Amino acid sequence: MKLPDSLKKLVDFFESFPEIGPRQALRLAFFVARNEKFKSIFKNISEEIQKIKLCKDCYFPFENEGDLCFFCSNPQRDKRKLCIVLSETTVLSLEKAQFYDGVYFILGERELEKNIEKLRELIKQRNVQKIIFSLPLTSEGRAIVEDIKSGLSDFKVEFIEPKMGLPKGGEVEFADPETLKEAFKF
Repeated sequence: MKLPDSLKKLVDFFESFPEIGPRQALRLAFFVARNEKFKSIFKNISEEIQKIKLCKDCYFPFENEGDLCFFCSNPQRDKRKLCIVLSETTVLSLEKAQFYDGVYFILGERELEKNIEKLRELIKQRNVQKIIFSLPLTSEGRAIVEDIKSGLSDFKVEFIEPKMGLPKGGEVEFADPETLKEAFKF
């Protein structure tokens, strides 16, 4: 049996999401196709997505004027402290814990060389003095930390890695606020 092209596109759309496989994507596509209210919701979502921009400095999504997000444009934030994270959800976890007053840099899925290039630019622009790594305590996270340190070795910045409180292999975004506060004591 052949699926209609529009349904195939919807399946492909869902399958492009992290951790969504072909069967789950197909189920989601059928669910949306048979529910009229989702057709209008998808149209509205499409319009809302057009309003989202990525901060030119940290890559956090925002929709206000300018080209900087809330964190990077906030004069109350200490621009000399830069916390490097993998994703936006880690930023939200750290903000929920209410102890960090610096700014962020989201690595995302960009090439590490491009991220290091942007970090070098930010260090110069903001006179960054501390770089805090908030990456998973895994071998992959460790390798990223070492690559970034190597790529920024000609700068006089203090590199800080949270150690206490976070379990090996743990994800920062899933840690509770008290554990994060303990891990970020430096």
